[in-house]
Amino acid sequence: MKDNKTWLSIAKAADLIGYSDQTLRNWIKSGKITAYRIGRSWRINRDDLAQMLEESKTAKVPKGDK
Repeated sequence: MKDNKTWLSIAKAADLIGYSDQTLRNWIKSGKITAYRIGRSWRINRDDLAQMLEESKTAKVPKGDK
């Protein structure tokens, strides 16, 4: 069976979402996102990254509705 998951390096994932490599490393260390160590490098599943970003969205309150 073929695995259709897309795996990203930390650098590629950071570039994709506009955050620094260090931010992603901090998220991995804190458990905010799951990553897998393969040899000496880390890989993040693209779907897991998208899900984490979706779950971390916050509702924005319009300026006039305080």
